[in-house]
Amino acid sequence: MTCRSRFGHSVWKNPDFATDRATDSGARSSLGLSCGEIPVFVIRLLFTRDGVHIQFPEYRLKKQLVLYFSPVLLLLGTLGNLFSFIVLRRKPLVKVSSYIYLASLALIDTVVLYIGLLRVWLAELTGVDFQDSGDWICKLSVVLGYVASDLSVWLIIAVTVERYIVVCFPFKASAMCNTNRAKKVIAFLTCLMLAINFHFFWTSGIWK
Repeated sequence: MTCRSRFGHSVWKNPDFATDRATDSGARSSLGLSCGEIPVFVIRLLFTRDGVHIQFPEYRLKKQLVLYFSPVLLLLGTLGNLFSFIVLRRKPLVKVSSYIYLASLALIDTVVLYIGLLRVWLAELTGVDFQDSGDWICKLSVVLGYVASDLSVWLIIAVTVERYIVVCFPFKASAMCNTNRAKKVIAFLTCLMLAINFHFFWTSGIWK
């Protein structure tokens, strides 16, 4: 049982943990082979998490990086985003629209860290992906993961557009770039990302 889309592909997952549950028949089908063309043990070897991949030094290096470097990134990312949010919410800066975007970006990036990197690290550490522990946990983590990662990108685009307006249209910038408009843009982008990714509530779940 694993958290995946009803269309068969894994969603918001570490590929290692997504492929280790592939069935023999599904693996044969994906390879375009009939039942008698390849032994079962070979299929299971090729389609398990470690399988033959473990013989490659690049794969072993990747696993070590995930295991030991992820907590460092989590710590630095959390502290960096926390300090950024605190500084950007101080009174002199809170009246500048660009800093509203950046403060929101710090929060969203923290969500991405914990839904994405923390989950992958814990799965590598314990061999258990909490995303597979329940249907609604799967759905919520997938939706939040995609919404947060998409919103992070669009907030950067919003800041870039605002800086472009300030540089190229300085006389219109005060009217076009203000905190009220920034809050409306953030709310609109959040709703848009939710609308785009809301389908994962019924297209993803725990499947065999």
